[in-house]
Amino acid sequence: MTTYFKRIVPRIYGLTFNILSFFSKRAVATKAYRLFCTPRKGRVLPIQEEFLKEAAFEKVLVDDMEIQTYHWKGPGKRVMLLHGWESNTYRWRNMIGFLKEEGYDIVAFDAPAHGWSKGKLFHVIRYTACTKKLVDRYKPAYLIGHSVGGMNAVYQQYLYPKNSLQKIVTIGSPSEMQDVMKQYQEILGFNDRVMQALDELII
Repeated sequence: MTTYFKRIVPRIYGLTFNILSFFSKRAVATKAYRLFCTPRKGRVLPIQEEFLKEAAFEKVLVDDMEIQTYHWKGPGKRVMLLHGWESNTYRWRNMIGFLKEEGYDIVAFDAPAHGWSKGKLFHVIRYTACTKKLVDRYKPAYLIGHSVGGMNAVYQQYLYPKNSLQKIVTIGSPSEMQDVMKQYQEILGFNDRVMQALDELII
């Protein structure tokens, strides 16, 4: 039954958007975009807390939003870790263990609306603003990003080039936002009229 609901609920959203698109393209685009930008999971779970509390905490304000950062201090070069959609810094636990053994200085943060960071919406522009501020603050030599975290790392460097940044490593990251939006359309099953309205809103 749970699997059935997981499959049918997105289709109900898609059908609703299709109907609304005949009345107000702007309104349906706004609703579809907010749904797209709202994570369903990714907050810190009780089982994850013990590991995260091993790090030094700091909350950094980005556009009046508190972003939770973590610092595992080490003698080596600094690495910053960027997690993906519906995740948080805990997803790096195995990587952090390896990097600590190698002596790296490790910084990570929870993206907006994820982990212990504030916010209800998540999108690339907001993630990029956070990354820029934290890269400026912590000055990592390396960025490692998973999924949208990797895409964000590359986009941030494209917008705000840093000569101090020696390397970016991406893991399973999309190269085109268009592909992500197309997948969103397929999951919900909304029509091209809704997609066009979304394009007009975002662009």
